Amino acid sequence: MSNRLSGSDVLGLIERMLDDTHGELENLDTRLQRSTAELEQMRQAELGALSVLARVRLREIESGELLDELDETGERVKALLARRGEAQEKLGTEIAASQQVLDGIQAERAAQHELVATAEKTVDAAQAGAQQQLKADAAYNTLLDNAHASDAVADLAEAKAH
Repeated sequence: MSNRLSGSDVLGLIERMLDDTHGELENLDTRLQRSTAELEQMRQAELGALSVLARVRLREIESGELLDELDETGERVKALLARRGEAQEKLGTEIAASQQVLDGIQAERAAQHELVATAEKTVDAAQAGAQQQLKADAAYNTLLDNAHASDAVADLAEAKAH
């Protein structure tokens, strides 16, 4: 026995599959038509609700309630903007005052820096003058030579101790 299908068996199989596919397509088409009808009903209901809402809003506008609310909201916005402007102006004044203080501090710093630079130059000049005087002093040079000799002896003694 072989598992081969005859041509008519294959044709029958294809026809059954085709019938099943046609059945599924008809089922899908029916569901699609139902969904489309439901969607159209929902759209109509939505339009009805929007129409009612528009009428309510129109009545509110005509009665002045909405205008009163808009006027009240406008007044609140104006008050908030005024407070904001006042706060910005106050902040600007504080920033300007702080900048003036900062400028004063920077000027004082520059002046102190000048004083320090002048003092350093004076100290450097005095130190250079003192060095010149000491170099010319024979007694100082003798003492300096003795100190260097003592340092050399101490370094030698320390080296031998280790």
